[in-house]
Amino acid sequence: MKKNVLLCKIIFLFLFLVIQKQTVYCAKKFVIKNPGFENVIKFNYWDKIGSDSSISRSSKIKRSGVYSCFFDDPTENYERRGIITSEISEAVGGEMYEVGAWFYLAYKSGLVTDSQIRLRIIWYDSNNVIISTSTSSDLTVTEFNTWELLTFTSSAPINAVGAKISISVKETDDNNNDIYVDDVLAEEIPLQSETTKTVEVLKPNPFIPHSGEETRIAYNIPVSATEAVLFNKSIKIFNMSGKEIITLMDNSTNFFTGVKMDDNVGTISWTGTDKYGSIVPTGVYIVYFDAYNPVTGKRFSGKDIVVVGRKF
Repeated sequence: MKKNVLLCKIIFLFLFLVIQKQTVYCAKKFVIKNPGFENVIKFNYWDKIGSDSSISRSSKIKRSGVYSCFFDDPTENYERRGIITSEISEAVGGEMYEVGAWFYLAYKSGLVTDSQIRLRIIWYDSNNVIISTSTSSDLTVTEFNTWELLTFTSSAPINAVGAKISISVKETDDNNNDIYVDDVLAEEIPLQSETTKTVEVLKPNPFIPHSGEETRIAYNIPVSATEAVLFNKSIKIFNMSGKEIITLMDNSTNFFTGVKMDDNVGTISWTGTDKYGSIVPTGVYIVYFDAYNPVTGKRFSGKDIVVVGRKF
C-alpha cells in the first residue's frame, strides 16, 4: 500500500514538472498608433531621432501597405538615425513586453553584420517621468534584400504605467547600405462600433435642425484598423431626387473639422444643412457611405435613410 502511495506521488510530481516546463508565458505588446507608417500625415505618432532629412517614408520597398520607414545610409552613431513613438503607451508594472519590427537591409556593399539595430523601451511612471530604459543588444539581420523580424523582450518596472519605444540603426563600416522598417509590433485594440451595418443613421432620426438638433451617422468597415488606413472614405447626403446636398466626409477627412478619420469604425454628425450652410427642407434624405482601397481595389459601400423634421 505504501509503495502504491509513493508511486502515485512520484507520478504526480513528474506530471507537475512536465506541465510547468511546457507552460508558455506570452509577452504583451504595446498599443502603438501608426505601426505601419500608413497614416496620411507622414510619421504621425512618431518622432525622428537624429538627421531629419535622412529619415523618411518610402513607397519603394515595403513589407505591407503603401509605405515603410526609410533610414538613408546610417552612420556609426545610433543617435543619428532613429524614431521614437510620440505618445506614451499603457504598460503594467511587472509584466513582460515584446517590441520589434520587420527590417530590410538593402545591399550596396559590405557584410550584413556591419549594419546594426537597437530597440529600446523607455518606461514612465504615473507622473510621466522616465523611470528607466531597457535596451536590446546590437541586433542584425541574417540576409540582404529580404524582410526579417527582429524583437526584444523586457519586463516592466513595478511602478511603470507607460512606455515609449524607439528604433535606431547604425553602420560600423561606411557601406552606404540603407535600412527599411515596417510593421512595428503592436497590440491592435479593436474599436467598438455603434453599428453592425456598413452605415447607419443613429438617433435622433427623425431630427429637427431648426431646434438645434443634429443626427449622428456611424460607419463600420469589416477590415482591421491597420488596413482601414488605406481606404478612402466618404459620406454624402442626397435628396430623394438624387441631387447631392452635402459632403460630410471625403478622402477620409471630416469636411467640417478637417480631421482625418483613419479607423475602420467611426461616427460623424450632420446638422441638417446643405453645402451652403442653409437648413434643408423637411423630408427624407439618403446617406451614402463609400470606402475604397486604391491598392487592392476592395470596396465597401452602403446607404441609409434620414428624416429631417420641422417644429410647428
